[in-house]
Amino acid sequence: MHIANNSGNTIAQEAYRWSTTAEATRRIMNIRYSLLPYTYTLFHRANVAGETVLRALPWEFPNEPSLKAVETQFMSGPALLVTPVLAPLATSVQGVFPGIADGTIWYDFYTLQKVSVAAGENKTLDAPLVHQPIHVRGGYVVPMQKAGNTTKTSRLSPWSLIVALDGDGKAGGELYLDDGISLVPNATKNVEFTFANNTLHATVSGDYQDGIPLANITITGIDWRPQRVSVDLEGESCNTERARLSCEDGDVVRITGLEQATHGGAWRSNLTVKLH
Repeated sequence: MHIANNSGNTIAQEAYRWSTTAEATRRIMNIRYSLLPYTYTLFHRANVAGETVLRALPWEFPNEPSLKAVETQFMSGPALLVTPVLAPLATSVQGVFPGIADGTIWYDFYTLQKVSVAAGENKTLDAPLVHQPIHVRGGYVVPMQKAGNTTKTSRLSPWSLIVALDGDGKAGGELYLDDGISLVPNATKNVEFTFANNTLHATVSGDYQDGIPLANITITGIDWRPQRVSVDLEGESCNTERARLSCEDGDVVRITGLEQATHGGAWRSNLTVKLH
């Protein structure tokens, strides 16, 4: 968010001076800090592989020539579609959803409900003054942490995952970890996520340890109602006595209370979470 500079003889422009601007800022900063693990991983990929963090739609969907004309939306990495509101005082915005003709599924970031949209449709989205439309692409795992008031406190929060399934019930993603400070860190870690056959696998490599547990997993696009969950860490079954599983309308399953099962660090070794 850009705060314009102004001179002493003009009106003040700080975000906190208008209630809607202040609330919009709080909400989007909360999302931005929650997504730090995902974004940090994107910057790591930019560093080691030359990939981009923010992407034009046709870069991700090169088979759709019409997307070359889309200048009002962008992708954050491969998984998140952002549709900013660019008109003053607008309470709705129009946006396209790439890949629909090829079976791509999109989910609302806030509700994780599947978006009902036709291929090529320029869909009208609700966008009140305090709301930023964001959508998650099916087939991706998005790592997150609860936002703190600084990046340091955010990095101490328990882990959470959004697992957005594609049409085949699969998803994948990546998480990169280091100390967040050193230009040349002494230790790093990569976590590769895959979800298939109702099972999440986290395959880890590297020596960095953060000691932070996994608190919850939200899976959207699942077409059945599981009854329980099992967790395996370091090749051993974990205590899931405090884990809770809830099924919601719209094919959303939420697994909470995983801290006990993953205490000492969720990514200290390969992790498996299976739905039954």
